[in-house]
Formats: sequence, C-alpha cells, structure tokens
Amino acid sequence: MASDRIRFLQVSPALTDALLLLRSRKRKPPRPILEAEVVEAVERSIEAPLPDELLAYFAAASLDLRTVAALTDEARAEGLDEDRVAFAKSPTGIYCLITRDDGTVGVGDWSEDGPEPMMDQTLAAFVRRHHDLVTPEPHELAALAKAKETFAPCVAKKAPQRPSRVSHPKFGEGQVVQEIQDGSHKLVVDFSSGRKTVMARFVSVVELEAAS
Repeated sequence: MASDRIRFLQVSPALTDALLLLRSRKRKPPRPILEAEVVEAVERSIEAPLPDELLAYFAAASLDLRTVAALTDEARAEGLDEDRVAFAKSPTGIYCLITRDDGTVGVGDWSEDGPEPMMDQTLAAFVRRHHDLVTPEPHELAALAKAKETFAPCVAKKAPQRPSRVSHPKFGEGQVVQEIQDGSHKLVVDFSSGRKTVMARFVSVVELEAAS
C-alpha cells in the first residue's frame, strides 16, 4: 500500500508488549490494520477522536471498532461524561477511557449506579488483566522479540478500485489496459479482436483491481 494511505499508530512500549503477548496467544493473527473509513465513521458517531492506543488495541486484537460507537452511545444515554469513550463490557458495567491533556490514556470501570471511576488504569494494564495475560514463558521470549521488530499497527485507507476486466456487448470480454478521463470516461481494452477504446458506460465490469 502507498504510504499516503497509511497512518502508523503511536503506541507505548508497555502496550506494545501487552499487544504482542495477546497476539502470540492467537493462531495466525491478521496484520494489525484498521480501515480508515471505519475509524472515521466511529469518530463521527461519537463526535470525538479516538486515541492511537485504543485503535492499536482494536487492530491488534482483531476487534470490531464499531462496538465503540454502540457502547459509547449507550453509556452516554445513561450518564457517561461526554469526554469519555466506552469500549468494552465489564462485569459490572462498561470500561471507558479518557484522553488526558498530555495525550496519555486512562481507563476506568463505569456503571450507571456506581461511584465515579478513578480512570487511573493504563490501557496496557487493562489488556493484560482483561485477556488474562500472564508473564511470558521463557520459550515465548524469542518469538515476541522477533515479532516486535515488525509490529506496526496502523490505520489504512482502502485502495481505490478500477475495472480490470470488462464485458462489451459487441466485442465480448477484455482486459482493461488504461482509463482515460478527458471529460468522458473511456477505457482502453484488449479484446480478442484487438485493442479498442470504448466508452465506460457501454461495458459491464467483470473484475476489479486496486488502482495504483
């Protein structure tokens, strides 16, 4: 993916270690990537930016970020302060976080009828406790150290797509070799009968590919 489509997340060393340990306990974890479109939709829904560390947790743990919008809306309707974001269920209520002025994140356990949460837990500590992550075994240390070298949670925009193969009512199927935008959308297509330039509106798309 092109670098202009990727934003790498800033994660503390303590949270990095916790997330690597969490991923090591999963089988074949996917790359820690969140779709930018999903992040933007959730931030619009809760009317607040999401801190990098929370995004990194959801990416590394392969969690659905859209649950943040649902939980936050639910909790705010029950009295959660607007400057807090709910992100997980707890045994007594909902875990929420606050982003402090210095950019650090504090986590607390909030419930509608409970006392005001202290918000003094780090997200790294939450991850370790919530996922029952004990100290790594000696045989895990080398693998964790190697994984740390390439661990890079990020938010990425989807690559734009363009037609790869199209079907024309007269020429049949063909491979698209070029798009032309000169006021009208045209495609240069290799058909079995030869290379043709056709209007895009006269073809149907058979396959899509990522645009470079």
